[in-house]
Amino acid sequence: MKKLNIALLALVSFASTLRVCAQTGVHTYLQASAIYAFTGEDFKSGPGVAFEAGLSVTKHHSIEMEVISFNTETKGSNNSYYYSDKTVLKFMPLLLTYRYTFPVNDQFAAFAGFSLGASYTRYEISNTSYPSYYTSWTKSGADTVVSGGPQIGCVYKFSPHSSIISTLRALYIDKTYAATGGNLLILQLGYRFTF
Repeated sequence: MKKLNIALLALVSFASTLRVCAQTGVHTYLQASAIYAFTGEDFKSGPGVAFEAGLSVTKHHSIEMEVISFNTETKGSNNSYYYSDKTVLKFMPLLLTYRYTFPVNDQFAAFAGFSLGASYTRYEISNTSYPSYYTSWTKSGADTVVSGGPQIGCVYKFSPHSSIISTLRALYIDKTYAATGGNLLILQLGYRFTF
């Protein structure tokens, strides 16, 4: 929770700096999104949240800082009457994203972009065997690894200040102590307020 608060504070500070840029014709924005992460065969897919602060330099170019938060755990295939093995992962990627936007009309636009940053990953591994000879152990810790990947999406503007953003992204997360790493597929639906 402390890491999430620090990341959100960084986004708010970044947004304050961007607000000053608005006086030079650069448009700044804040965005909050609901996400759904597809994590692959070994871990459960699930929901999460994302927060962004960015600026649009022209109608085509934008750059933003983004923090994503979601949790996952191993699927139930490792559980039986005699044995239980479970890994819980908490991901928090902090990304710098560049987007190129293709305006279609005054209300609708499509975009493509690429993100690069680091992912803070907290893990907890538990192992239990029973019933004749009960043993149990738990290991927990944290890693920070490289993250990044491409994205595509579309924007629908209700007004010059209010938009809905839909994003599909592939996010690579490097190997951690508890997981081999790999690509995640993330669906993202967000609301953007432009200053």
